[in-house]
Amino acid sequence: MKIYDLRCDYRREAEGVINPEFFWKYVACENEKPVFRLDIASSRELLEQPDVFSGEYTENAYVLPEITLASLTRYYWRVSCGDEAADSSFVSGVAEGWTAPFIAAPEGLADVMKEYVAFGRTVQLSGVKEGVIAVCSRGYHRLTVNGLPASDGFAPNRSNIEGGYLLYEVYDITHLLREGENSIAVLSDAGWGRKCGLEPCISVCGVFTDAQGRRRITAGEDWSCRRTGQWCTGDYAWGNFGGEHLRDAHLCSPGVPARSIAVQADIRPDRIRRDGIVCVTPAVSVSGEGTYTADMGRNFTGFVSLRLKGEPGSIAVMTVADKPGEQCSFSQRYELEFCGGDGSFINCFNWLSGRYLHISGVSEAPGCGDILAMSVSSVGKRSGFFSGDETLERIMQLDADTFVANTISGVTMDCPHRERLGYGETGCSTTWGVGLPLFDCADLYHGYLPAWASRIESNGHIPHVAPDFWGGGGTQWSNYPVIGLADMLNKYPDKRLCRELGPVLLAYFEFLASQCRDGLLRRYEQEEWGFLGDWATPEGDDWGASREALFFNNCCYAYAITRALEAGIFDAETAHGLAKRHKELCEGINREFYRDGLYCSEHARYQAAAIICGAADSRREAVYDAMLRIIRTKGYLDGGSAGLSLMFRVLAADRRGRSAALKCLRRREYPGYLYFIDHGQTTLPEMWDMRDIYGGSRIHTCYSGASGFIMRGLAGIDFKAGKAVIEPFISSELPEFSAQEDTLWGTLSVECRVSGQRAAVSIWVPSGCAAEFVHEGRRTVLQSGLNRFEQDCAE
Repeated sequence: MKIYDLRCDYRREAEGVINPEFFWKYVACENEKPVFRLDIASSRELLEQPDVFSGEYTENAYVLPEITLASLTRYYWRVSCGDEAADSSFVSGVAEGWTAPFIAAPEGLADVMKEYVAFGRTVQLSGVKEGVIAVCSRGYHRLTVNGLPASDGFAPNRSNIEGGYLLYEVYDITHLLREGENSIAVLSDAGWGRKCGLEPCISVCGVFTDAQGRRRITAGEDWSCRRTGQWCTGDYAWGNFGGEHLRDAHLCSPGVPARSIAVQADIRPDRIRRDGIVCVTPAVSVSGEGTYTADMGRNFTGFVSLRLKGEPGSIAVMTVADKPGEQCSFSQRYELEFCGGDGSFINCFNWLSGRYLHISGVSEAPGCGDILAMSVSSVGKRSGFFSGDETLERIMQLDADTFVANTISGVTMDCPHRERLGYGETGCSTTWGVGLPLFDCADLYHGYLPAWASRIESNGHIPHVAPDFWGGGGTQWSNYPVIGLADMLNKYPDKRLCRELGPVLLAYFEFLASQCRDGLLRRYEQEEWGFLGDWATPEGDDWGASREALFFNNCCYAYAITRALEAGIFDAETAHGLAKRHKELCEGINREFYRDGLYCSEHARYQAAAIICGAADSRREAVYDAMLRIIRTKGYLDGGSAGLSLMFRVLAADRRGRSAALKCLRRREYPGYLYFIDHGQTTLPEMWDMRDIYGGSRIHTCYSGASGFIMRGLAGIDFKAGKAVIEPFISSELPEFSAQEDTLWGTLSVECRVSGQRAAVSIWVPSGCAAEFVHEGRRTVLQSGLNRFEQDCAE
């Protein structure tokens, strides 16, 4: 027996926990039915005789003991079985509810909608034992203790600052504390508050334990506020998030007492993994004279670390571009003010996105080692892989790098530089298509899905984007909390999410029902960017007033009902009502849009939409044949940002579809993924033809999701209600491959080799994971460990 990889709320290092849910992995002998003991204590020493909780479990996931936690305290927990044991810990949130006041800069001290201000105080400690601080901000913040950062990144600004709730971050700062005086400082920026004119402010609640006992501090008028002389250069508008003006020495004005401010909001702990540095790489080349161009080798999102030389009082300027030949993409301009002859720059709050850095105003050319790219993301470690076909591996890498670059502040965005908004159709494609199969990011969705659903409007409509300050879209955009939750529940059947999101999603379905007439959903958004259908297809866009958009949105409404029913989100009575509504909707779609063997028009994406939503059930084979005929005739997948992910899901579930999609993925001509790679793209661009419409973003999630097809359709690793269902694509078209994907129970892997008319399949199933193999028309229950099969290679 081996126990490993302990998680609390899906996180290895969980902070801000209120009602902890526990997970762990194990390796056991075949047919062994282990009984686990879970012990929780207030100190590591007390784990031998736990003072918080002790209980036995036969399951190793979704263990939710009833315990009472003190605020802002580190707890230790142990899982044991016989002689084997593994330990971990977590930090609690503010258990009794947030009561700490908010503070802001005194009036007239600074232009707080642009400038960064610093709040701080000192704490005297003797015999330091523990220190935990929670920071809530209306804006971005960065916590430092004794001049050292408490985390790699800055705290995400996912709060619904207009809708009445704010999130707080918890930091264990014990390792940063020292004997005597300790300096606590919080740097603050307005962030998304600029969009609604809300004054940035912070609230702090800390608990310190030393030889004198346990004491609590909160932010108040005993905190000082200082100007930093640094500011954001953009205005948080479409295409102009700008950059930053920083100094190479941290200069602050004298501190003055902070001002108390009244804030009415529900304060909640943040449940998503904090942004972190994914990797650090130097520039691959620096060229030019006077103005220097650094090529970082790939598009990335995050910070840069620069060592530059300049005259005292002069300003070095850096502009950022995501494609060659462009000086500046989307107003990304950064400035470093030299106080001495040598200067160092690293972003404070405003991340950058691109590949090429153009640097001017320096007295000496920087070297490659002087320029470091620090990729920052909310994405966990890469844990899903596919090998054996170079083309598919390169497409997956492109997909994965795009997902990492676009997932920051706990949001998967369409682009991280132009809009920074988590469009819903992006979530629908990346959750199934990249996040769940390729990355350890269950905690991302565990927090992101409730945060998205909480943005529901009073009439039940869910905005197209998160944060919801602007942004176009249609039904598939607003569907994300439904589709994303259903995808999450298939791999991680966490019923807590169902209970939390169920009422919100029911209200959303009631809103859609209210917009139906004569059995069909009607256009409920009249503005130019509302009620969109599929977007950025090879043939164009489905604008809201078009017949295509009406068809597509009806299919997406029916699809959302289908996924909700499959996932078991609602009770039996509610599910019965939704099933009836789904039947009426499909009847309307067939009556209005099915003509001459096709739905809507001669596009494969529309046939896929009708199939996946259930409208085509009575004629599924004929419609499927028509879809394949269109794909084979065109030679490419004709979907866009919303339709492509539906196509991938449909094609992944059928052998003929897998073969057709595989041929399209190997296509080198426009439109196709290899067309992007052959043109030097390291992340996905916004348009199939890479034209410069809307600024021509080269870091975009429009066509994400190919990885999901490769893992689900070709490797055949899929999940249904927490059970692994393995059905690999066994064909001479893909003679040899191996794939692996992480689960709550460990790594699951599949290996296939075709020789002549026979195929050998090996499947490794981790202990505790329920799994079955679908082959030759039957299902075989798999045992933990290695399972081997041989079968005919049917073409």
